Amino acid sequence: MQHTLPITKESILHTHFQKFLIGITVLAFVVRLVNSTYASLWSDELYSMLSVHPDNSFYEMLLLQRRDQPPLYFVLLRLWVDVFGHTDFSARMLSIIIGSASVFAIGWVNNKIYNFRVGLLSAFLVAFNFTQIEYSLEVRFYGLVFLLVVISMYTYYLCKKNNATWFVHILHGGVCAMIILSHHFGAFVVLVYGLFDVADLIRTKFQFEKLKKKFVAYSFTLLLIVPWFYWSLTSIKTVQNYWLKIIDLGGYLLFNLNYNIVALVLILLVAGFGLFRSGFKQNNMNLVLLFQIVMVTIIPLIFSYVKFPILVSRYSFSLAPALYTLIAIGFIEVLALLKNYKVVAVSIICILLSADGLYHSFINRTPLLKEPWKEMAAWLKSQSGYQNKAIYTVGFMVNDRVSIDYYLPEKKVTHILWDSSNLRKHDQFFLVETNAHDRIADDFRRSLDSNFSKEEVLFGVKDYGKGGVITIYKPLPVKQVATEIK
Repeated sequence: MQHTLPITKESILHTHFQKFLIGITVLAFVVRLVNSTYASLWSDELYSMLSVHPDNSFYEMLLLQRRDQPPLYFVLLRLWVDVFGHTDFSARMLSIIIGSASVFAIGWVNNKIYNFRVGLLSAFLVAFNFTQIEYSLEVRFYGLVFLLVVISMYTYYLCKKNNATWFVHILHGGVCAMIILSHHFGAFVVLVYGLFDVADLIRTKFQFEKLKKKFVAYSFTLLLIVPWFYWSLTSIKTVQNYWLKIIDLGGYLLFNLNYNIVALVLILLVAGFGLFRSGFKQNNMNLVLLFQIVMVTIIPLIFSYVKFPILVSRYSFSLAPALYTLIAIGFIEVLALLKNYKVVAVSIICILLSADGLYHSFINRTPLLKEPWKEMAAWLKSQSGYQNKAIYTVGFMVNDRVSIDYYLPEKKVTHILWDSSNLRKHDQFFLVETNAHDRIADDFRRSLDSNFSKEEVLFGVKDYGKGGVITIYKPLPVKQVATEIK
């Protein structure tokens, strides 16, 4: 007589894992797609668009990036816009696809490395985390870094197996190279793999076959990254400071946990307790992921204190896959302790992990706004005599700057750098600013206020640092200027 096991919710999730994972991925795609054109491109995105403009050759594109960021994302973006067009929607669609692919990838990888529970929960977390949603809408490289680090987790896991082939090791070396060629902080993730591999070789007394495979894998990594770094080295050496002014370690560590304070505390407490129970065993992937978080934090933090600050909060995308995976493991460990009310607990966890992301995606979308160049351009175009009025912006990077220019292609915008000597020739002119780094210097502002009358038109949400202003300036009569100077 045959006995059949009862069908449980767990067995349904296990049996239909791929369907559930695809469903989460599709929902993630939809959440991102509906907000694809909600906000203007902001300065960093516009810089990406400048780099990959079809009028630039591939050499010119790489030359623009030589000092700032490695080239892989920009090469992909250039190929993408060549096919699908150099537009806001097209460029952001690449990021949306990469962000949605990351949801599927982390679920699939964590199912292979751990189990289907960790896979589904980590995918759900990434799908509806607001930081992930927000940066899946940016024409920048952060989503690509995240996706490649997730893939590297799996290739490294395969390399750890005793029967790992040459192909697997070389594949891992190639993925590591792509991580570094996507973002400088990716090198710290690869460093962790290297350190654990060295420890493993020492433990196995430098087993020759394993040593050969590791040597070939990391040689392949170096072969792919050295040409870029050799070419960019002279440019990188000229960097004596950075735009970042302060070191915000708390903001850096919590950047990928963009939740309200109540949800954040509960998430950290529950996940922390679960991780404490599961432990970090030697050569366990948990330990590798923990060290990724440590390395991607400690090394740039030390550099920030020794030379100049580089601990930019969004650069922590390199550690995000490890962070989300460990949180998922912690939650699953806690759920395993429960005999009753598992459905209630899972429901609460899903609400905690998705509420903020969904709220800011559909209800209060203010955090999606950064710099309202598109809205400001539309206002300028609506002004009487627009074609004959002078439009100015300010900035340190005058030669490479793109801002309102992108949305006013038919009219040349003039960039000024703290010099008002030629402005009195206009009977009226517009000065356009946002909350970007290139704010007007105080003495230049005083010079403008002394010589011109002004009227300000506000855009965006300036109180939240996500706004902009167009100031309408008109020269004061000479006698009035003289009186004010007295």
